[in-house]
Amino acid sequence: ASEHGYFDFKWLKSEIAVNPEAHTAAVTLHIDSGPRYYFGKVDFKQDILRPSLMQRFVPFKTGDPYNTAQLLELQSALIDSNYFRNVEINPRRDLSQDYRIPIDVALTPRDKHLYTVGVGYGTDTGARGKLGWENRRINDRGHRFNIEYNTSSILDSLTANYIIPIRNPRSDQFTITTKVSNDYLPSSKSENFLFGVSRSVDRGNNWLETLYLNYQTENYSIAGESGNSVLLLPGITMSKVSADNRIYPLRGIRLLVDVRGANPAVVSNAQYLQVRGQAKFVHKGRILLRGDVGTTRFGALRNLPPSERFFAGGDQSVRGYAYNSLGPRNAVGQVIGGEQLLVGSVEYEQRFTDKWSGAVFYDTGNAINNWQDALKEGTGFGV
Repeated sequence: ASEHGYFDFKWLKSEIAVNPEAHTAAVTLHIDSGPRYYFGKVDFKQDILRPSLMQRFVPFKTGDPYNTAQLLELQSALIDSNYFRNVEINPRRDLSQDYRIPIDVALTPRDKHLYTVGVGYGTDTGARGKLGWENRRINDRGHRFNIEYNTSSILDSLTANYIIPIRNPRSDQFTITTKVSNDYLPSSKSENFLFGVSRSVDRGNNWLETLYLNYQTENYSIAGESGNSVLLLPGITMSKVSADNRIYPLRGIRLLVDVRGANPAVVSNAQYLQVRGQAKFVHKGRILLRGDVGTTRFGALRNLPPSERFFAGGDQSVRGYAYNSLGPRNAVGQVIGGEQLLVGSVEYEQRFTDKWSGAVFYDTGNAINNWQDALKEGTGFGV
């Protein structure tokens, strides 16, 4: 009753009638719920963001029926925003008028600047490193800026993003991206430049829609052939993540569908349409199912740069094969990438302590030009 705003309820009857001979007990509880309370004005105690932006975090309206779950949703939204380190929500029942309860929200800002440094090693990338800087709030409208440099034996990249919150600031945003990168893949090398704009909007039921327009150039060589690509890529991505725990889910689903393409009539020097779908399911126990399917239409593969071709192999693909080592090959056996991608995986994980578990897995897939082409297989175990 309290969670749903019935703060004045009274017990009218509360009794337990025990019948020892029948080994039963009859429980009778009657209450008078009293009037229901409603949300009043939400008052944010902070001085870093505009009041109009703060009000867009609120998932309810003044006059809506009181509900504790809505307050927890507000708290989660404010913490997820990365603007605030601490969020304290206090319903002021002592100030209620006409059954409307004002809500006080005390906020402690996070540090304005965030610096990141990372080092690591993986068989896909070799030694790798990362440097990053983020300005969490450029102005009182909540604009953010971040820049990150990544380096490894297969990639050097510098990426900058300017992010503007729109509508629901927790999920909806407009982003301007610039990226410069050099790729050193097993059978190709590329110098890439990208400038793009995107708009992400929450479509409900955990679905996030992202519309984007990328202008990208690529000077490349692959399997002994060189090329220069200019592409204007409009596209749309629909993604969904639903899990009982984002860090270590025991039950959850992740879906992504991306559609994009280019046409010589608008800036580009290649024509194609590409569709890619990815899915991952986690079932209690812990069983993990993963799939990745892609196809390219209306374009010749030789006109596409390496970044727009499909490759397989590596720790997020078909394990047991080197990174991007699977795909159609030329006459001398060099991998040149494929028009289609088909990858599937099943994995079983068994926890044997609170923090440790063992796993066995089976992967299959390949980058191909025809759906009838042979797939590669890999099996293994993990801890």
